[in-house]
Amino acid sequence: MEKTESISHLESIADVVIPLAFIVLLILGFYFIVFGSEKVVKKDTIKRDMQHVIMQNGDLKAVKQLYANREIERYTILDRLSGRSSYYDSDVPLSVILEDLRLGLFETRPAWKDSPKDFNILLERVDSIIKEYIQTNPFDSLEDIQKDYFENIRLKLSAQYPLVQTEVNKIADELRNKNILVARYLKDSTRSYWISIIAFAVSTLIAFIQFWQTNKYRRQIANKSIEADRG
Repeated sequence: MEKTESISHLESIADVVIPLAFIVLLILGFYFIVFGSEKVVKKDTIKRDMQHVIMQNGDLKAVKQLYANREIERYTILDRLSGRSSYYDSDVPLSVILEDLRLGLFETRPAWKDSPKDFNILLERVDSIIKEYIQTNPFDSLEDIQKDYFENIRLKLSAQYPLVQTEVNKIADELRNKNILVARYLKDSTRSYWISIIAFAVSTLIAFIQFWQTNKYRRQIANKSIEADRG
């Protein structure tokens, strides 16, 4: 009798705990997929603001300040509806934004057909800022340790550096592209890993619930048979 009461007590606890555990896992999975996010910057916003500053005769210092104060947002799976290409990673190098801004000017050139002079002036200013920035920050798109290596090469070559500058910049650009691919792969791998963990936990819990309910049903049938025999 005491054993039967103990089993009934455990069943009552399980009837409450198991659904709660299932709900918690679902909430965690939903939160990770929907709200688990990356830090990003809207391309259109940062390029528009940068273009406005340059049009107002803003110099490189002003552009750097705008970049330092850029608005960082959270990118979730829901934002994929608008396309990942609409965002930069939050740590995007300033040089990348400037080059995209320059490319955007040519892509929208027909819109400047009534004011070609303004277009040429803006393009010249953008080119001037890009040139100045490359001269002062040629390796800003690399990781810190990589940046240090290239800066050391430039310092050690000193006056001889212009002879190899083009080749060094090409190597730096290639390395930056590799860094982007590696970072993207690691992000995807991490996300896939956690999704797999959550899926495994949910499937295990479902299997346990099914097992528990099956045993509970069998015990109920057995108890009814015992009571019928006693009757």
